[in-house]
Amino acid sequence: MAIRLREVKGEPMAICAAYSEEKPGDIYIDDSWHYALAQKFWRDYPECGIDDEEHNALARKECNCPSCRRMAGENEKEIEADLENRYRDLGLLLNS
Repeated sequence: MAIRLREVKGEPMAICAAYSEEKPGDIYIDDSWHYALAQKFWRDYPECGIDDEEHNALARKECNCPSCRRMAGENEKEIEADLENRYRDLGLLLNS
């Protein structure tokens, strides 16, 4: 997944590029670079016990991807309806 790196209230964040609007100062990272970075973190932290809830809460406010919306407690039916509309708008639904 492509991501945007952005500062929010002085804190660096990574958010989903597909579900966020571009803002001045954003750094865009495509899928391949994101994957390379993820692999590096997996190697550096094999225990995968990394969690920064404060950072995650700020990132969820900036990002509208389904994962962040679910974590923020948004209604699942609203998320699914929005996804279906987005896919239809992009011509990605087979039934549309």
